[in-house]
Formats: sequence, structure tokens, C-alpha cells
Amino acid sequence: MIKTQKPICRPEAGHEPQRPHRRRNGVTMVELVISAMLLVTVMTFVTSLSYSINLVWKDIGHYRIATGELSNQLENLTRLSRQEAQERVASLRPSEFSARTLREPVLDGQLVEDNLGTRVVLKLNWKRRNPGPPVELAGWLSQNRFVDTPSKSGTDQ
Repeated sequence: MIKTQKPICRPEAGHEPQRPHRRRNGVTMVELVISAMLLVTVMTFVTSLSYSINLVWKDIGHYRIATGELSNQLENLTRLSRQEAQERVASLRPSEFSARTLREPVLDGQLVEDNLGTRVVLKLNWKRRNPGPPVELAGWLSQNRFVDTPSKSGTDQ
């Protein structure tokens, strides 16, 4: 005699088989541990990222200060004659503000002759977390024929 298996319960029209419903009225310890680990991981990532971004903003600020310092120095030097510019380039020093803001700033300059005239090249370097090339700015000494001077009558011609 062959044993027959019970037929699979098929829902009849309008009736669904009953399934045991299990109610969960809480959170398991595993879920709590996993969510805590995810939270700690995300907080660690966000903290390190915000610290790195803060360092980048500080570096950008120092670079802007260095660029402003070179721009001011260059503006003063390009208005001088060649002889006066040579004397000033030999005694270049960073401004008080740059010396306070940048760590150990070193300002170097030189005069270079080229086919456009006498060029002033200034370089500013300081101690940084990530050493890089110095900030460099160049300009040409102004010749009398290139300088815009107001006319004596006060009107431009």
C-alpha cells in the first residue's frame, strides 16, 4: 500500500490559508549593535572629513595672504627706477602681518633683464604642513613712457 501525502492546502474561493503571525514588540540586541556600529563609523568618517576640510581652508587662507603680500611688494617695486629697485630687492622683508600669519616666511626677489624690459620676480615661501613650491609673482619695472600720469591741465587728451 502506498502512502498518500496530504494534499497541499489550496485556498478555496475567498479563503486564504492561515499563517501564524508573529508579533515583534521590540528591537533585538543584534539590531542595536549593528546600528551602533554604523553610527560610530559614520561619525568617525564625518569628523575626519571635517578636520581635513578645515586644514585645506587654512592652507587656502595662507596662500591668499602670501599672494597679497607679493602683490603689495611687487606694486611698490615696479614703480621704482632700476637702481632703486635693485636696492629694495636686496633688502626685501615680509610685512609684519605676513610674518605674524605665516610660519617663518622667506621673501626672495631678483631683477631679470629680458626683451620686454627689467622684470622683477618675487618668491615667498613659508613652513607648511605639506611643503610645496613657493608662491611666485612677476612684474616689469615701469618706464616713464608707459606710466599714465595726469596732465597738468587736468583733462585727458
